[in-house]
Amino acid sequence: MSVVLTIGYGGRSLDELVKLLEERGVKVVVDVRHDARSAKPEFSARSLERSLSAHGIDYVRLSELGVPKAVREPYVRGELPFERFRQWYLQWIEGSREKWEPKLREAGRKGPVALLCAERYPKPHGTQKHHCHRDVLADHLIGLGLFEKRVDVV
Repeated sequence: MSVVLTIGYGGRSLDELVKLLEERGVKVVVDVRHDARSAKPEFSARSLERSLSAHGIDYVRLSELGVPKAVREPYVRGELPFERFRQWYLQWIEGSREKWEPKLREAGRKGPVALLCAERYPKPHGTQKHHCHRDVLADHLIGLGLFEKRVDVV
């Protein structure tokens, strides 16, 4: 594996998301949301899987790489500092590494992988005042040697 992409669907249509993935040659979307439901039905796990499959893109759901609501909400509200969140998240995902790492390695063998979450931006930007967990995740995966570099699709 060499490059991992990160992408968020916030503020995008499904067509825009698919176009961005296709333009970058993504073969597998790894959904890293803890809860893959969305206020926009087209971004629910089942709908995404069907839509992406129709465009030749595999969909893999790795909820163990997501952040439970009980942690996510206080973090997004600014009640949990980023560094504490980062430390917690890294411990969280390392606790289930035996579950997600083989699936992620298999996904990477199929071609370029994109980590998908709801937040449009991986880092604070505009009205989004927090880092998305996929920012921490992408860097961690590089540190583990699963990828060489990252590309954020914003």
